[in-house]
Amino acid sequence: MLFRLTLIALLVAFGALILHGAWQTIRTARAAAADDLGAPARAASVRNAAWY
Repeated sequence: MLFRLTLIALLVAFGALILHGAWQTIRTARAAAADDLGAPARAASVRNAAWY
């Protein structure tokens, strides 16, 4: 029983990690796609924020 709960918890954790990475990628792509001069700074900021 505990083994099964541990596996479920790990699956949920890895799923959340994958979704978080996808969300960061989408945010970075949106910022990079903006056509104003602040876009590169925002994209770099989003990429750097993912490390913290």
